[in-house]
Amino acid sequence: MTISDVTHASMMQRARDEAVAKLKQFADRDGLTGIANRRYFDMRLADEFSRWQRYGGELSLLLFDLDHFKRINDEFGHLVGDTVLRVMAERVPVTASVGVSTAKSDVTSSLEALINEADAALYKAKREGRNRAVGFA
Repeated sequence: MTISDVTHASMMQRARDEAVAKLKQFADRDGLTGIANRRYFDMRLADEFSRWQRYGGELSLLLFDLDHFKRINDEFGHLVGDTVLRVMAERVPVTASVGVSTAKSDVTSSLEALINEADAALYKAKREGRNRAVGFA
């Protein structure tokens, strides 16, 4: 009969699991705002697009752009711009332009097409005066 103490191994495994979870969070979240970053967004969008291709149903994409954000950075500096981003992440109202596209089984051939449609609608919203949502037609 062999008796061994696995407490140390168990503690090391738990510490490793916690470190991996923290690294994943750092990889998926913006350090300034704490909201999901572009890498995470791209992965989730690809997953949802694949799911839509398999099962059908409805899939829409909304792209947001904070109105005049570049002007905030240019006029007041990046520290103020960072503050605006943090506040926006906490849901304090700031106007935004939104572009919307909807996947259509007979038309939408790729994820890139869906993104390009939403992007075109976003820029149309900006040209039309900002602070609005425009759907791709």
